[in-house]
Amino acid sequence: MDDAKALVDELQARGINTLDALIITHFDKDHVGGEAKVIKKLTVDRVLQSDCPQDSEEYKDYKSALKKANLAAETVTGDVNITLTLGDSVILTVNGPAKTEYGTDESNNSSLIISVQAGQNNMLLTGDAEDIRLGEFLNVNTVGHYDVIKLPHHGAWQTTDK
Repeated sequence: MDDAKALVDELQARGINTLDALIITHFDKDHVGGEAKVIKKLTVDRVLQSDCPQDSEEYKDYKSALKKANLAAETVTGDVNITLTLGDSVILTVNGPAKTEYGTDESNNSSLIISVQAGQNNMLLTGDAEDIRLGEFLNVNTVGHYDVIKLPHHGAWQTTDK
């Protein structure tokens, strides 16, 4: 994907050649499509991924890049916490799906959901989670509020009303 080259070029222009973590929310081509280029061009210390593989060229390229970089991706099934120090501590909680099969829209419903706490600010990054996955997440996570929410599935309307 051309966006991956632009992203890598921008990171390298800023002197960033290593990523502490690369998070693949799910394997739809618009979420994994450029990751092979990122893995090939940057040093990646850790890869966190969902557990719903796709039969696509983008997914195959991603898996090939992992192998060539001698990286073993971690499939997230519970919560994984990552603490970054960027002045203040930033805590990312990567929440994996509770199920291995959803029956409907498996890829989107297996999306990793990321909560970010940066000081007093809370952000929620939902991948392309659909109603089932959002409800699952909201039933076990009780953050009082989010200052920023990346709407799921390209902003498509969801019926989850929690």
